Amino acid sequence: MIIRDLFPGAIYLGQSLKFKAPILIDEPVTAKMVVKDIREDKKIVTFTTVITKNSDGEKIAVDGEGTFILPNLKIREKQEKQDAQEEEETKEPTSNIVGKSFEEFEGITEKTKADLVSRGITGLFPVQAETFKYIYEHSDVIARDLTGTGKTLAFCLPIVERLRKDDLFQKERSRGRRNILGVMLAPTRELALQITKELEALKQHPYEFKVLTVYGGVSIERQEQELSRGVDFIVGTTGRLLDHIKRGSIDLKHVQSVVLDEADRMLDMGFQ
Repeated sequence: MIIRDLFPGAIYLGQSLKFKAPILIDEPVTAKMVVKDIREDKKIVTFTTVITKNSDGEKIAVDGEGTFILPNLKIREKQEKQDAQEEEETKEPTSNIVGKSFEEFEGITEKTKADLVSRGITGLFPVQAETFKYIYEHSDVIARDLTGTGKTLAFCLPIVERLRKDDLFQKERSRGRRNILGVMLAPTRELALQITKELEALKQHPYEFKVLTVYGGVSIERQEQELSRGVDFIVGTTGRLLDHIKRGSIDLKHVQSVVLDEADRMLDMGFQ
């Protein structure tokens, strides 16, 4: 195994990665690089690589030294700023929200109303109010609004409430295995995690439904294990969802709703 394969996408990968002891890997492992020192010219980095065997959890620490292909760390700084900006842009309002009264939407259960009020949400914003009925009734919807207007809640709320009304969460559990009822795709890991957070917040009890978030850069085998146990919602990036489809680890026969969040960004990034 080429050691750089253990760190896909990491910007420190350089023309040489030297280790002070031989590494023999003959089973699946998880690896993490801990930077110890970066020299003044920002080209040479010393590090400790901690390799954990997946089978028994045994850890192996190996010191090493690598040369950056990128002599200037400004690229990493720029990426960090972009990530911070994206995180700020994807935040949903969580307090002091005033909108259309919950009483105008008969599909919202009393427990959900109370839970939303406890989060500071006392009504539905325009994008939520205008789309609730259509999504709740399984109509196709295209919605567009500004950042921070509650678009994530706009699709999560009616989907979850409809599945509750149809008692599908309970029916799937009674069959002995959860089946995927909703698929929600996003262009980035950050947006996928935001959707997952909203779904989790809508649970009326901890085991009501199960959400799995899938994206690249982490173990696909662990995600396959979760899928084999059964989930109600799968949320993730398109690339990783396609990986699961190709590997035959995902069953979409029972899906009731599909959401493409930030679909315009997906097209900009080349998704088709």
